[in-house]
Amino acid sequence: MRRLVALIALAATLAIPAFASASLRVGPNAEAAVLAGELKGQMQAKLGKQVSGMVFTKVHCNLPSVSALKATCQAHWKIDRAREIGIYYVKVAYKTVKGGAISGFKWSTTGVTCADAKTNKKLSC
Repeated sequence: MRRLVALIALAATLAIPAFASASLRVGPNAEAAVLAGELKGQMQAKLGKQVSGMVFTKVHCNLPSVSALKATCQAHWKIDRAREIGIYYVKVAYKTVKGGAISGFKWSTTGVTCADAKTNKKLSC
C-alpha cells in the first residue's frame, strides 16, 4: 500500500512540470488564436457594415511558424435573412504579437465561397 501511494505521489510530482510547461508555451497555435480573434473583429466591423445581416461565426488561422509573420485564414460567415453561408479565404500579415496585442496587422481576402444555408448548394457570390 505504501508503495502504491509513493508511486502515485511520484507520478503526480513528475506530471506537474509537464502540464505547467505545456500551458506556458507560446507557439504558432497561440498566435493563430490571437490573429483569428483580431481578424474576426476587423472583418465584422468592415464587411458587416457593407452587407446587412452578415455575421462572422468562426475564424481559423494557420501559421507556418511563429517567426513567419504571415498566416492564411478562413473566416466563416452567415446571413440568416438570405439563408446564405460562406467562407472568406484571407491572407494576413503582421509585425508582432505580444501579450495578446498585435502590431502591423493587415489582411486581404483571396477568395470566397457561398452556399445555401439549408441545402448547402453552392451559390455564386
